[in-house]
Amino acid sequence: MIVSARSIAPNVAQALLHAVNEFLDALVVLEESMRHFYIRAMQLKAVGGKPEEVDANLLKAVGIAEKVAPYRHHKLAAIKLDKDPLPPGLRQDASLEELEAEMKKHWKRLAPVLDLEALMAPADGSATRDVPQGTGNGAGGPHD
Repeated sequence: MIVSARSIAPNVAQALLHAVNEFLDALVVLEESMRHFYIRAMQLKAVGGKPEEVDANLLKAVGIAEKVAPYRHHKLAAIKLDKDPLPPGLRQDASLEELEAEMKKHWKRLAPVLDLEALMAPADGSATRDVPQGTGNGAGGPHD
């Protein structure tokens, strides 16, 4: 069943009234209007409508789509990388102790801001004890 171009407007109006009852959002209005002009263009094209009318409706739909797109499809932020991926003073072949010292330096600086006390080793040295592997907390079911 082909829906006439004139019956689209009541459908859009009905959708907008439904949106008003819940919460009228500018994005909803834009998307419904975009849909209206796109569907109208496709229907005109399907029934052999004037190419000028098809083009005009498509251009209206595209114009609205340009306004909606940034809210539906966010642009990726540009990320600038340093020329040297390693922080100054840290070598590519740094030992485990050097890496640990560098990490602790940053943790101490960030601890008050991020509340990193939970990441610091307990004073009784219990963090260095071996943890049995494969037992977990039991949430994953029995282990063989």
